[in-house]
Amino acid sequence: MDLMGIYLLHLSFAGRPTLLHRSIGHTFEVNTLITLCHYATSRDPKQFGDPDAFIPQRWLSRSEGSHPYASVPFGVGKRSCIGRRIAELEVYLALSRILMHFNVEPAEDSDPVHPMTRTLLVPERQINLRFIER
Repeated sequence: MDLMGIYLLHLSFAGRPTLLHRSIGHTFEVNTLITLCHYATSRDPKQFGDPDAFIPQRWLSRSEGSHPYASVPFGVGKRSCIGRRIAELEVYLALSRILMHFNVEPAEDSDPVHPMTRTLLVPERQINLRFIER
């Protein structure tokens, strides 16, 4: 399956190299726009077993044997996202506060929602949930 061919036009990261670069087997001219689709790279079956299955535990450790840079949604190195820790902490805090007070379930009339790629991955339509007080 050619994931990059499917999702290449929906980009989520862009950078401009300042030097010729050959480390991945390709040569890029100066100022060539290089793009990376995180949706595709994070679902590469060579790196992740059963890539389309919902297995949140796969992100807790790198023991699965995937390449450490197979999925880098916040970038890496000195140009990585400076807001990564704040973004992650906000998500953890918001989810923990919601889940302390509510059970969250899909609405009764909910059909599966599929991903749609834009600059970021978004749901194809509104996601309807029920929040049931604990």
